[in-house]
Amino acid sequence: MKKGKQASKATAAADATIPGAGVIRRAWIVAAAISAFLAYGSFTGKYLPGCDAGGNCADVLGSKWGYTFGVPVSVLGLLVYAAGLIALGKGKLTCERRSAVAAVSLIILASVAWFVAVQLLILKKFCPWCMAAHLAGATGAVLALRNIGFARMGAVPIWATAAAVGLMITGQKFGKAPAPLVGARMEQNSGAANREDGKPARELPLHGGQVVLNLNDVPITGSPTAPYILVSLFDYTCHVCRDLHGLLHQAYLVNSNKMAIVHLPNPLDGACNPLIRQTQQAHIGACEHAKVGLAVWQADPTKFDTYTQQVFGPAQPQPPKESERLGAELVGAEKLREKLNNPWSTNVLGTSSTLYKLNSQKVGTTKMPQIILGPKIYAGIFRADQLNAALREAGLQPILELH
Repeated sequence: MKKGKQASKATAAADATIPGAGVIRRAWIVAAAISAFLAYGSFTGKYLPGCDAGGNCADVLGSKWGYTFGVPVSVLGLLVYAAGLIALGKGKLTCERRSAVAAVSLIILASVAWFVAVQLLILKKFCPWCMAAHLAGATGAVLALRNIGFARMGAVPIWATAAAVGLMITGQKFGKAPAPLVGARMEQNSGAANREDGKPARELPLHGGQVVLNLNDVPITGSPTAPYILVSLFDYTCHVCRDLHGLLHQAYLVNSNKMAIVHLPNPLDGACNPLIRQTQQAHIGACEHAKVGLAVWQADPTKFDTYTQQVFGPAQPQPPKESERLGAELVGAEKLREKLNNPWSTNVLGTSSTLYKLNSQKVGTTKMPQIILGPKIYAGIFRADQLNAALREAGLQPILELH
């Protein structure tokens, strides 16, 4: 009789709900919502608030550590939180469901520890949205494990955690960052650098003539009459723009006899770019950097590349005053002041903004940097092999060294 009562009590204890299940459920719902939000950004190519180009969030999510076997890690996070919510369910828990909740909790905590370590030790950058999801997920996981009790978990959750997290890390380690997004081909005359009569042109019509660049009146490396014109849209405060600038410099060196590069600053700063509704902290001052660069070009085109290289040099963008100091050092303070007051710079920035909007509509993403090569638009993070593929497709030589 006593044995029967003890067995009944044991079964009831096993089927009892986890204390604090409501709090755990809400924490995982928050984490799942943030994961879905980040997954949406990954699949649509759209920047999320706080995750625009050059920001830490974009750098973290766009790195190879933001993907495993080509799948955004936010998608895996969403699946894990969904599994946890299903296992948690409502009402009494069976031993099997309790074991599943424990396994999900351990996977969450191990994954959070790994992703925080990646941001802290490898990338040395933090994604605020990611950290918010980690905090919510870990809170629910700690509460679940505390209330379940380690003694009642068994070995299955531990083995499941080791297998799941190990597989994910393998996919990250041997995976690659996502390829830049490629938009639809523009109208045929968009990439033409020659007139209909075959003679070299000094104007470059883009997007069916909606934007026409006067190649004698924009910052350009190389000859305006070169057969191939590459247009680069960049922001001086954008880390990935800096990386691409270095690759483009290499591309020019091996194609200097037939290619020119148009450099159009496109500040992700609402102070001069009407398309930016809210300026992220990382891009405050981007307009000033761009205006000084354009003023340097007007004053002495031969100094523009030096200015750009030095502004892109530091790991973090320098204050605008440093750019002004550099500009004055390169072309003289008086000449710099004169060119800064020239409305030409405002017109160029307006052209860049318009081109950015048209490019983004074609490609389906607002990601930076962006380049136009022939009739194609490329946007996002570039690796050397990806740039080489674009150069070959356009009929140009690839860069000599891959980094």
